[in-house]
Amino acid sequence: MWIAFFLFLHGAVWAEQSPPGSQPSAIVVTKTIAGLWQIKALRDLSRRSAVGTIHAVVAGEIDRDNPPHAMLAGAMAWSQLSSEFLAVGAFEKSAEAARNGIDELGDSYYLNPTTGKISGVIDDSSQRILAAEILMHERAADGAAMLRRILEGRIQQYFQFYEESLVPD
Repeated sequence: MWIAFFLFLHGAVWAEQSPPGSQPSAIVVTKTIAGLWQIKALRDLSRRSAVGTIHAVVAGEIDRDNPPHAMLAGAMAWSQLSSEFLAVGAFEKSAEAARNGIDELGDSYYLNPTTGKISGVIDDSSQRILAAEILMHERAADGAAMLRRILEGRIQQYFQFYEESLVPD
């Protein structure tokens, strides 16, 4: 109930497709000052929720149906959920949240879909994802932690790649 009230008061919202086992997600877009927009993404998994928040620099009006960098805010929320599950020993849920964040961010952390520009980073995270998945079978805590670190690394790469259109908190 409070979430619905918050979303009503703070901007445009739309439901997205949610991974199985999770609740519907939402994006909230709010203009803070001229040219600066706050984008919040709510993500839910197994009765836990988290909000990822970014500030995007956009001249003029923003496309509220497809705001820039929304996938970054979503990935940040998934990372927070992954950390919370890891802290309480829910390693499978932690890994699931990290995978959801990795999937949501996609390849946008190194490939700008609008311009086709590719970042200059050398990325070995795909191989590390495979290693983490294998590790999940033997040492779930280490595998989940590794998946969360991979997501965090991709989030940092995204921030660096799009630094001209993001304002750090």
